Amino acid sequence: MKHSLARVQAALAAEGLAGWLLYDFRGSNNVALALLSPGERPHLTRRFLYWIPAAGEPVRLQSAVEPHHFAHLPGARRLYRSWRELEALIRELVPPGAPVAMEYSPGGAVPTVSCVDGGTLEWLRDLGVAPASSADLVQRIEAPWSEADLASHRRAGAVVEALRGEAMARLREDLAAGREATDVAVQSRLARDLAAAGLETDHPPVVAFGPDSGNPHHAPDPERPRCLEAGQVVLLDCWAREPEGVYADYTWMAFAGPALPPREARVWEAVRGAREAAIDFLREAFARGEEPRGRDVDRAAREVVEAAGLGDRFVHRLGHSLGREVHGPGVNLDDLETRDERRVIEGVAFSIEPGVYLSDFGMRSEVDALRWRGELLVSGERQALPEFLA
Repeated sequence: MKHSLARVQAALAAEGLAGWLLYDFRGSNNVALALLSPGERPHLTRRFLYWIPAAGEPVRLQSAVEPHHFAHLPGARRLYRSWRELEALIRELVPPGAPVAMEYSPGGAVPTVSCVDGGTLEWLRDLGVAPASSADLVQRIEAPWSEADLASHRRAGAVVEALRGEAMARLREDLAAGREATDVAVQSRLARDLAAAGLETDHPPVVAFGPDSGNPHHAPDPERPRCLEAGQVVLLDCWAREPEGVYADYTWMAFAGPALPPREARVWEAVRGAREAAIDFLREAFARGEEPRGRDVDRAAREVVEAAGLGDRFVHRLGHSLGREVHGPGVNLDDLETRDERRVIEGVAFSIEPGVYLSDFGMRSEVDALRWRGELLVSGERQALPEFLA
């Protein structure tokens, strides 16, 4: 098991849950399998359940056809042959009516933990099981950073920001000298420099000029590179981590000119204001000892963009969980794409990245944030204005 039984049971107690009923059929529950068998996944053809009570010995329920799987897990093994035997075991083990964590989300609000199918939930409810979402439980076990994680993040972030600064300096020099500068060349150089610095990433940086900055996930096309022209917006989004570390993920804006035109300035003010509103909201909530939900933080920032008349152009969530994956297992700041009801608990990290995307340009400002010892830590430079390249 990925985490110790003591840690899992402490998390169950903290969440007020009677236990955790992990269920899989033919690899349907990626959350359960990642927790139970973090190495090579077993080949499962029958229903498998693992009952972890908040106190006491776990029990795994396995088909007599596949009794050999998960021998490494703590606790007892009970085999079943028929569905009747399986139902009897579930009734025997799981306290009826008590809240039991499962990988489901009411209304499908958090799709990343919505793994158990509706029919199975109906079947278990008929047996007296009272499923409760494991979303906050998974976050409590998987997402919090350690001191070592924070140190790793800071080291990776320092490299990302230094390389971003070098990329912007080269663009400034290219514009001044009248040399061609393409998005493909900037992206390739950044990717090489990150690797040379000992960092790794799941995807090359986003480098977007002019109208391409209006696409939140633009990917430069080697067959059709775009050259930077005077008067264009530049968006650079770069994320990386040390091997086995956690990610740093920052977006930086620039403008190929000496000052922002009025339209670009209006959009930037909305984006910057939304970023600062989210930071203020979190700091004030933490000072009151609260654990705000991800959707509440998104709403605080989105209201700023909506007040500027640009709400329909803020097309993605405010931020994503950050960990060993760039989109981690914790709370997202989201009341747009999903209704993330998970709480911002101690040790969880996430991006704050409001954006506005128009047909001819887009702007995003991204920093990372972490709830650490009851306070908000923010990493990455909080741009007051885009960087001017001329």
